[in-house]
Amino acid sequence: MDRGDSHKLNGCQMLNGCQKKNRILVIGDMMFAKGEDGFDLAGTAKIASLASKLGCPVLLAGVVGMDEEGDMLKQKLKIEGIPLILGMLSTNSPSARGGPGIFQDILKVIALLSDDLKLIALCDLGKGLLTGELVKAIMEVCRHKDIFVLVYVRCDSLSKYSGADMVVIGFDSLKHLPGKSPGAQPEPDDAAHVVFSGTGCTACAVLYGTRGAYLFSGTGRMIHIPCKSLVQTDNSDEAEYVFMAVLSAGLSRGMSPEEAIAAACNTVSVPVPESHP
Repeated sequence: MDRGDSHKLNGCQMLNGCQKKNRILVIGDMMFAKGEDGFDLAGTAKIASLASKLGCPVLLAGVVGMDEEGDMLKQKLKIEGIPLILGMLSTNSPSARGGPGIFQDILKVIALLSDDLKLIALCDLGKGLLTGELVKAIMEVCRHKDIFVLVYVRCDSLSKYSGADMVVIGFDSLKHLPGKSPGAQPEPDDAAHVVFSGTGCTACAVLYGTRGAYLFSGTGRMIHIPCKSLVQTDNSDEAEYVFMAVLSAGLSRGMSPEEAIAAACNTVSVPVPESHP
């Protein structure tokens, strides 16, 4: 389906008007990447950083290591002015990532800011922070406070996200979906069926490499939004992070899922501003 002229918008221009009442809380696995230009944020931290640069008030929750890399990540986020809810991790054991300290801190922040939180983005990159217990508690609060829950999954764990408003499946996750042959790349509608069956979510978006993004509703409606920048290349992670940042920001401003995904696809190839507007 063609997006139509109404969706051909620049996400950077559209999202600059985010207000405090549209605050976003991003929770998930934080990482960093080393490139030719040195250290940069990756994973959940990158998504939060990009959403902040689009003008949205963002909070970030996750864990970092008690090492030089963890110190670099914290310093980078501090410079960017992103408030943090951080757990400290002294080992690489996944079971230590969702410990009771950060568990309670996250729930306290959600309770304190529930009137201002418009959206919570759960970014599961398979590192172990988003345990079933933590996700269940977050979902319960969001259900009572009418906070939109957006899930970005790049692993095969789906059932714990039961009741999410929207689940986004990254390209790399498609071949790991439950019930599919190992290594097989399912078609978008097959992938959406697995997601709906496992989570009962309201909407599902499938990022499908060179074919762009597919948005499915629980009623069976499908919208295809081409986006050549979501290709499977060395920079595909970065493209998906930009996509998720714009999608989160758009939904927090009250855009429909279709409008927000169209804005995300259009913005993937648009340079993100260097500072807050």
